[in-house]
Amino acid sequence: MVQLGECRTLRRGFTLVELLVVIAIIGTLIALLLPAVQSSRESARRIQCANNLKQIGLAINEHLAQRKYFPTAGSNVAAGNPSWSTTTPNGFERGSWMFQLLPFLEEATIYQAGKRDGAFSVASLGGKDLMELQIRAFNCPSRGDRTSLVTDIARFYRNADYAGVMDHFQQEDWRATSDSASPYNSTGGKPTAEANKIYHGLFVKGGQDNVAWPTLGVRRVTDGISKTMAAAEKAVWNKYYQWQGTGGGYWEEPGWAHGAHWETMRCIRPTSIPPIVPDDFARPGATDRVSELGFGSPHKAVINSVFGDGSVHGLSMNIDTTVSDATSPPTYGIFYRLAVRDDGLHADPE
Repeated sequence: MVQLGECRTLRRGFTLVELLVVIAIIGTLIALLLPAVQSSRESARRIQCANNLKQIGLAINEHLAQRKYFPTAGSNVAAGNPSWSTTTPNGFERGSWMFQLLPFLEEATIYQAGKRDGAFSVASLGGKDLMELQIRAFNCPSRGDRTSLVTDIARFYRNADYAGVMDHFQQEDWRATSDSASPYNSTGGKPTAEANKIYHGLFVKGGQDNVAWPTLGVRRVTDGISKTMAAAEKAVWNKYYQWQGTGGGYWEEPGWAHGAHWETMRCIRPTSIPPIVPDDFARPGATDRVSELGFGSPHKAVINSVFGDGSVHGLSMNIDTTVSDATSPPTYGIFYRLAVRDDGLHADPE
């Protein structure tokens, strides 16, 4: 019996049901917040990717200002040798357009070492070869630090996530090397008529058979450098972000330093090669990964690209990629118009 004037303190804790309800609410909130956090992180990575291309665009323009022409796609290398000759007085750069931009990306030391020693014997760079060095500006953070294994020399290549634009892949004229099968043996190393059809982008091939080909200055970009795409994110099947040693890797060898080939140049013409594919693409039973010869992106619905004036644009993954030479008049979609420098067909990248 409670006496008058007495005070009783009543203590009450959480019941088990109430505790479970609180835990469930917290779990629900976390589940709701995680996608937003992940989306925010991916947004930051996409911005960093665009910033990489901005730095590349500024380097392209500095190259243009100092040397009066755009960096070239380099040259094809001798069959079976992914390096380039540094002793032959060929008069043109054999390394890729990315290699040629190194002096304008505060990487002059690496550039000079590569010019002096080639891609596979740069002992002065901390004991590493040129192909083993990572250049951050060439990598999209959404894909991480990617490498390709090379079993014949037991080393690895540092890959790049951006590629220059070429119209289409014409087998003999793009891939031909300095061996006896080269179609240029009968032309003194000069471009053939087919080769001239290929180079409608800003990065033209540098030369062949130790003969330099014409470089590209602003005057030959008749559509205007602000309306012509120089490079964009390239297609990479996310299954092979890190090459597993089997079933692939060819398109990535030997990484960003290589001259005119798939690892640094990609097609815009939709023949047997889709010009744009998302990173999660997979064709049932596919082993050749031909789709990786075009452009693509790890970012949702957007491909980052850089134009000749250094401006960066996010292009829709659903952009019109139509190309039909057979129709009258020929039909060319927006992607083709943006990538070709001299078709007279202007398009707005936005």
